[in-house]
Amino acid sequence: MKRIRISLDNAMKMQTGIDDVQNNAIVRVLNYIDVVTAAGIAESKLENILPKKDREGVSATVRPLYEKFEPQYRGVPEHTECFIERGKRYWYIIGVMRTAAERSGSVRVKITPHSIERKGSTIINYLSKNLKGNFIGEFEY
Repeated sequence: MKRIRISLDNAMKMQTGIDDVQNNAIVRVLNYIDVVTAAGIAESKLENILPKKDREGVSATVRPLYEKFEPQYRGVPEHTECFIERGKRYWYIIGVMRTAAERSGSVRVKITPHSIERKGSTIINYLSKNLKGNFIGEFEY
């Protein structure tokens, strides 16, 4: 799949790319609105740990939201996964695939751990500045 900027202007391109992978699937599927919403969720998660200038290259997985499967469920359930990546200013779809669903249920957006590991020192610095500002004078009597 070609890298597509996530925006409402690119809705048709995104939906076409997703539909090509989903074929005739009707359960645990995604659409472009799910991806746009997920990019916003991913961005809000990053706001808590990284400054804007350091968010480039962070990736996330987008899945449909579903409950855990009953133990008696037979077969291998599938879901659509969409992979997104943060560019300098925008989020982009970088891939879509249909894969085995997690029997324990899903979360809508999961930041990819290896994409954020290399930003460890930046995260620590950012959090320590924010925490220091929030706790100044809190423990003084």
